[in-house]
Amino acid sequence: MILADGCARLGDVPTAREAYRQALAAAANDPAMRMKLAESLLRIGDIRAKRDGEEAVRSLATAYPPARRRLVELLLSRATLPAWREARQMLDSPPNAASDDNRLMLAQGLMRRGGAKELAEADAICRQLLAGGKTPPPAAEVTMAELQQLRGNAQEARQRYRTLAEHMPVSATHLALYIEFLIGHGPAEEAERRLKQLDSLAADDIAAVGLRATWLHRQGRDAEVEPLVERWAARVLPTVDVHKRVQLAEAIGDIYQRVGRYACAERWFRRVMRLAPSHFESLARALAAQGRVDEALTLCEQAGKSDASARYAVHVCRLLVGGGATPEAATRCDAILQRAMKDHPENIDLLAGVASVRILQGRSEEAILLCRRILSLEPENFAALNNLAALLAECSAPERHREARRCVDRVIELYGPYPGLLDTKGTVFLAEQKPAEAVEVLKQAATIANADPRSHFHLAIAYWQLGQVEQARTALAQARKNKLDNQVLTHHER
Repeated sequence: MILADGCARLGDVPTAREAYRQALAAAANDPAMRMKLAESLLRIGDIRAKRDGEEAVRSLATAYPPARRRLVELLLSRATLPAWREARQMLDSPPNAASDDNRLMLAQGLMRRGGAKELAEADAICRQLLAGGKTPPPAAEVTMAELQQLRGNAQEARQRYRTLAEHMPVSATHLALYIEFLIGHGPAEEAERRLKQLDSLAADDIAAVGLRATWLHRQGRDAEVEPLVERWAARVLPTVDVHKRVQLAEAIGDIYQRVGRYACAERWFRRVMRLAPSHFESLARALAAQGRVDEALTLCEQAGKSDASARYAVHVCRLLVGGGATPEAATRCDAILQRAMKDHPENIDLLAGVASVRILQGRSEEAILLCRRILSLEPENFAALNNLAALLAECSAPERHREARRCVDRVIELYGPYPGLLDTKGTVFLAEQKPAEAVEVLKQAATIANADPRSHFHLAIAYWQLGQVEQARTALAQARKNKLDNQVLTHHER
């Protein structure tokens, strides 16, 4: 296991994967050790390692309760309908089907799925747990508060967060949740009072500093943020070891990043890199936020010289997709990405990142090949199926439109009719010269709260093709109001 851990840290994924597999075989009669090794495989980030890790968890799930719970978590995180059905069947099956833990986990899974029916069922489960006659677990109270906020029931959410915050003895964690709600929903005076209460409970906690900084920013009192954070850092950082200092310095940079003080964030992220040179992503983000994308790309390029993993190249993709790189820097990055894909041909995050870059560059055929590559490794990949359908819909050949329809129907079958998928299906109908069918699905995608402006844009095109000019103007105006110009658009859409 020591060899495996070392290779994983160095980015030598194949050797680490094989070493973990050998360790699993050697620990055949030790479920706790096998579980630990399975978690290590799941963390590597390599598709084969993840499969091996999940297989190891699945082999333990029948007789080892922690593995059963972990398998449910893995299935829920996958988000496909078949995985959700399997997870639900496990939660609904003996011996623990009626346990509070299982029912709460089911409610949390329903919340992640999102739809109105699922949220209503999660609400019913939480209310049963909270009315069960015995003291409900705090996690059920937290879930119920988050659920009400998600359903738009702000008053009930407020009451539940307040009840959590006032439970004796007062929990700093629950008080922080209430404060976070107050920062978003007010009143400001109550947030200030609760912040003072949190200061008395957890003055050295970085989360408390972050909440106060966010509150000051929301109140327009940005000049007070830096003195607050720097005083806290001067008091707390000298009292902790180097490892903890790296964590706190990065958290301080994140606070500054959240409130838009990017130069301050940069200063702290540079401090992080002096202590831990491998922590380059945060500094790259801070540089990019200040418009210094080329400098951020150079930082990632330098990191790649001492990092055998694909991290640096994945971050290069994020920076390029974010925009702002000069043509020269983007050209230089092509060589970096090609080399990274050669070294890490099965890294899903890298392949997906490069596909996004190629879409922005108008290199659709390369993006299509990359999506196909991802699907050969992970046939149920949400983004790859959706992107492939959208890319094929922009081609002129009818056979590609038919394939686009198969792709989008498949991803809807796997994940359900999410608005983004309905939007893609609408663009496929547009490609097939079926604007009436496009209007029907695009109206569903565009009428939800916080709809993607691209859905309104595509709806405008569909109305226009039908000759319904006023409806097209209205949809286009809504797309522009929702900041269409800030979206990542394909070459065809631009």
